[in-house]
Amino acid sequence: MSARAAKRKRTTSQGGGGKAGGGKTQRGPKGTSSESPAQGPAASKEGGTESGPVFPLTIPRPLMRLVYKEQELIEQEKQLPREPNVNKILDDYLKTLPPDEDTTEGESGAEQLWDEVVEGIRHYFNKSLGCLLLYGPERAQYNELRRKNKNVLVADVYGAEHLLRLFVKFPDLLEKAEMEEEARVLIRTKMERFLAHMNSNKKSLFTAEYQAAGRRSER
Repeated sequence: MSARAAKRKRTTSQGGGGKAGGGKTQRGPKGTSSESPAQGPAASKEGGTESGPVFPLTIPRPLMRLVYKEQELIEQEKQLPREPNVNKILDDYLKTLPPDEDTTEGESGAEQLWDEVVEGIRHYFNKSLGCLLLYGPERAQYNELRRKNKNVLVADVYGAEHLLRLFVKFPDLLEKAEMEEEARVLIRTKMERFLAHMNSNKKSLFTAEYQAAGRRSER
């Protein structure tokens, strides 16, 4: 995967203004699917069409449980930087993929396709964390971080907990993006596969406090 690593270009934009599970599901935040509704930070109230969201995204139940329980944990000051951080999580995921994954165009086409999706996730995270992904009590910590280094890449500092919040927001964010339906389906499929990867690696990606909160919510 060295070629993939060489191609990756981190965005410097900063904040400012397979399918998991089965059975019947209910809608969480607009466009996300889970067993129960969830509320994320700065939830959008802009609706989709009567026929449903333009960009539906299925998030595994265990990950949504972590979202539900987050507000019980944010009063505890999170230690930054987080390890693994978002950049490492994304880079490590790329290394797990076969070179000809999900393409009929050959190895180079597969690498480029996954690189574009992962770089899109990275870009959205760096761009939107400050304005969309923080709860109120986290704002002072973020402001202090930016005060010390205004050029810091938040994907180098924050971890899986905030990355998961971004996926809750993606249906709203990508609904507004101009793209062909075929591209929407392809991106959604790959995002759901990445979420399945996060779900399979919860113990190594999320803090012990988040894991404990997820277990308590099952009782």
